[in-house]
Amino acid sequence: MDRFFTRERAITILSFLWIFILMTGYYIVKPLRDTFINELPYQAYPYLLIITMIVILLVNYIYDFLARVLSSYMLILFMTLFFGAGLCVFPFLLNSSWPSVDIPFAGVQPGRYMCIVIYSLFVGIYNLFSITMFWSFINEVFSIEEAKNCFGSVTAGGTVGGLLGSWITSLLASKMQIANLLFISALLLFFTLMFMWLLIPYKRTDDIIVKIYDSPVKKTSGFNMIFTSSYLKWMILAMFLTTSGGTMLGYQLNVIVKNTITDQAARAEFWANIYFLINCLGLFFQLLLVRPVVNRFGLKTALLISPIIDLTGSFLLTCSQTLPFGQFCFAGRYSSEYSFNRASKEMLFIPTDRDFKYQAKAIVDTFIFRLGDGLTSLLLIVFNNCPLQYIAVLSLIVNFLRIIPAIALAKEYEIVKGKT
Repeated sequence: MDRFFTRERAITILSFLWIFILMTGYYIVKPLRDTFINELPYQAYPYLLIITMIVILLVNYIYDFLARVLSSYMLILFMTLFFGAGLCVFPFLLNSSWPSVDIPFAGVQPGRYMCIVIYSLFVGIYNLFSITMFWSFINEVFSIEEAKNCFGSVTAGGTVGGLLGSWITSLLASKMQIANLLFISALLLFFTLMFMWLLIPYKRTDDIIVKIYDSPVKKTSGFNMIFTSSYLKWMILAMFLTTSGGTMLGYQLNVIVKNTITDQAARAEFWANIYFLINCLGLFFQLLLVRPVVNRFGLKTALLISPIIDLTGSFLLTCSQTLPFGQFCFAGRYSSEYSFNRASKEMLFIPTDRDFKYQAKAIVDTFIFRLGDGLTSLLLIVFNNCPLQYIAVLSLIVNFLRIIPAIALAKEYEIVKGKT
């Protein structure tokens, strides 16, 4: 038994279970968010992303401060309890009847719209920070070689969880008030804390980490690292372009779904099914392709796969804006994003120090992620009355540009790894 549970196997199994439980709950929350957003006028979608960007920036400053003053596990404990409490409150808010509210410059709007917007903002914070905290902690546990061998399997845990969460949502969406599914998500989120505690003894205590930013202060702000680390700047550009392309694709599919599917339960089932398909494809890539690609062809190839798939999808979407074709492009993008891009992106953080893993990583994974959403949404507002084909052309350009930071990051990684 002891020979079977080697360090590598133990940390892989525990990490797999942690992200499996986390993503099971997340893929209950995510289809519900998309379902409720479909109740809003589709013109509101870009504005919602802009508001989310601003809120994420404010939350990032709070998170950055907490990451400086709290230990890794206390930070995750505090944030998990906060998110779990929020998931327990929203079912009551979303199931309530709300009067119309006179919103300045927007006229009289149903109060339920405001509740949906607040819920969407909460999910926008919850989904990004819960995932980035997991990977920050995991990157303190795995070595470079362990990551090359095991990150494909770890990401597969998230995919299997996504499959289960999507199946739960699809199964129960028509059998109960859909907002009540959030109670299940909250319970699963609290359960993830057990796996964090079990992984604490496995955190690396060696010195094979590199400080890749300059600061006279021991505990510097993550935002200050941007000005002194070229590595972080390339990460920021890569994330910004990735998010921008995804926002354009999401906008197109949101319009197609709203115009094609009118029933709320049918929309919930559609979103659950498409995420189920994404996770099936992602699982195939994670279990059978990620490890051999990284080990045989290197990190550069793994970083380039997702941009090339997105480039192909955005080109094809200019030819047809139908529901099946939009679903095909959406599934191709996110299945490669959650497998090749996720595993290779997380490997970039392993040789860095603890502050970079938590503070700089949080900026990349949350604020820059939403900054891409917000600024791209301004473009979507400008092109609001244009054919969807115009958005596909813009997406084509963005996905082509993604190739540049992917190549640069692969070179920077080799330099940083050489210093360990």
